[in-house]
Amino acid sequence: MSIYVCGFVEISSLDEADWQTEYAWQSCLDIGSLGLGLGAESEILFGATKHPLEWVPVAQGRGLPAYLGALTARASTEAVEGGTAWGFTWITYEEIAQIDWQAYPHAEVDGRTYGWGLLFRLMHTLDNASKHQRLVVWLESF
Repeated sequence: MSIYVCGFVEISSLDEADWQTEYAWQSCLDIGSLGLGLGAESEILFGATKHPLEWVPVAQGRGLPAYLGALTARASTEAVEGGTAWGFTWITYEEIAQIDWQAYPHAEVDGRTYGWGLLFRLMHTLDNASKHQRLVVWLESF
C-alpha cells in the first residue's frame, strides 16, 4: 500500500480580508497527477512521514480551511467517504517561500524527487501573476 499527498493548489484574487467568504478560492491545480509521495519534503511541510519527525512541521494538522474551491471540496469529501484519507491541512505559498530548504539536507526540491520541485515552481509562477494561493492537502492510501 502506497501513501500519497493529494489535494489542490487554490488561488484567490480577493484581498486577504475576504478570504473567509464563500467563493473566495478557486481550485487551480489537482496535485494528484504529480505523484507526491512521503519524503523529507512532506515531513517538513505537514509532518507526513513514515519515520519519526526530526523537526517541527510548518503546517501540520490545520484541518481544511473553512471555505474551499469547488473541486477541492468535492475531492476531499470523496476521499473522506472512501475511507482512505487523513491528515488534512493547508499552507500558503508565502509560508512555503519562506522555508530555508538548505536547513533540511534530505529535502530535494529541485524536481528530482516526488515532484515537489515542479509543484513549487508552478506555485512561484502563479505568485508572479499576483494571485494569492494556498496548497490544501490530505494523505491517501492506494
